[in-house]
Amino acid sequence: FMAKISSHIIICTPLTVISVVILCIAFGVPVVPSLLCVLATLSMIAFGGYFGMLMGLKFPKFDWQNENVAVKQGFAVFGAMFGSMLWAFILLASSVLLCIVSPYLSLCAVTVLNSVICVLLNVYFKNGAEREFMLLKQ
Repeated sequence: FMAKISSHIIICTPLTVISVVILCIAFGVPVVPSLLCVLATLSMIAFGGYFGMLMGLKFPKFDWQNENVAVKQGFAVFGAMFGSMLWAFILLASSVLLCIVSPYLSLCAVTVLNSVICVLLNVYFKNGAEREFMLLKQ
């Protein structure tokens, strides 16, 4: 499980961080909010990896004839993509509301919330997911 999640994080992180840094420089964002933006982005990448793995474990597709069907037409892929988008929109809406109080607070809240979810999913993958994976029926 961790190999799949780690590969997702390793593939997504470099270009995403570079993009966030370039956007922060282009819009003249100060250093501290820029670092918070990078941390929030990293937490969202980790959330995407963990959530995608969770969806793959809960909704596996075994009745495929070629690899494209398993990768492109399973509910796990659909759920991971649109579930992550829905989560991002929820975080965006809550961040807009929290920005009224403080932009730092909204970035910290997004980072902490994503990090807590990732830690909980990490504990699940290290403890209970292997047993569930072994019980999957083809």
